[in-house]
Amino acid sequence: MTTFELLETLEELDRAFANQPQFFAFLKYLAVDWHNIRTISDRLPYTDRPSAGTLVDQVNSRITNIITLLKAGRPSRIFPAVVPIKNDMQRILASLGANLTEPISRLPVLIEQFEASYENAIRDYQPSQILALLGKSAELQDLLDSVRQTAQFLKSRLSFETPGDGLEYLIFGLDSSANSDDVVAKLAALNRLYALLCQLLDVSSASFPLKIVRLETGSFWAVLLGSGTVLALLKDLIKSGFGYLHRNYTVEGRLTEIPRKVEVVRSFFNLGKEQGFDAERINKIANESLILIGDDMNGLLSRASRVTLNKEVLEAPTHIQERLAASGEPRLINGPSSQVDVPTSDEDADK
Repeated sequence: MTTFELLETLEELDRAFANQPQFFAFLKYLAVDWHNIRTISDRLPYTDRPSAGTLVDQVNSRITNIITLLKAGRPSRIFPAVVPIKNDMQRILASLGANLTEPISRLPVLIEQFEASYENAIRDYQPSQILALLGKSAELQDLLDSVRQTAQFLKSRLSFETPGDGLEYLIFGLDSSANSDDVVAKLAALNRLYALLCQLLDVSSASFPLKIVRLETGSFWAVLLGSGTVLALLKDLIKSGFGYLHRNYTVEGRLTEIPRKVEVVRSFFNLGKEQGFDAERINKIANESLILIGDDMNGLLSRASRVTLNKEVLEAPTHIQERLAASGEPRLINGPSSQVDVPTSDEDADK
């Protein structure tokens, strides 16, 4: 698991807590009562008989209050939340996989034990069963507090600083394996594409250089920092390239060359035109750089069946993943043909 995936899992954990506020408020209420009862009970051995009787009355009063609460049926409106909470925790823990620590892995078990204690308590409302419910509530609450504190600490270490004016982050991740040569090639491709888009959008690459904030290898995950406008266009270009590769793979069985109306190129132009840039200038830049764009897109996306762009995940259909794995060949945008006619107008693009 990459730190990017871990960060997303931690955010999902936050959402799981936020989605069921009533349940967690009820759990905390029971846990507080348990700790209060324990505090009173700890004083009993050191208290004279009259005072001890008063302390016992306080314990009994708290138990009675809990029984009254349970009989009023208010928890019945809260406990339907247990199932989705349990499901959320199991899904989150499954995503953590080998990164699990023993305390966190106990969460689903403790939730089930809490649920069982609750059912026992409302069966006949015996004080012993109420105490068992309170004790299990406190155990679960303590573990949840520990998990949340750990998650907040990890998030604070893994999160990125707020970017400056005009700057944005782009998280770019691939599922395909990458050795050291692949990593260097992908970073170089990203840098060339960024520089080209800076030229297209009249953004100074000196004032807004592309920076690699974080990089993880094995597969390929990078956090890029640069001009927000340029990175937004780069993200759209990658999305178009990835979509084209898989559509073309589906139709032809393999990729050989860019057809004249390749969507990567068309979307590149349309994005520029929509922002009011001179079409002639855009076309000139693209004509001069088209082969490099294709090469760089190949370098970025070759053999990738899943691409992550910030929180958006693009994934090839299963049958394409299987064919790709079986073929063992990289998917290419540029095939034997090294020249592609570029549409110079919206009318041409539709031909």
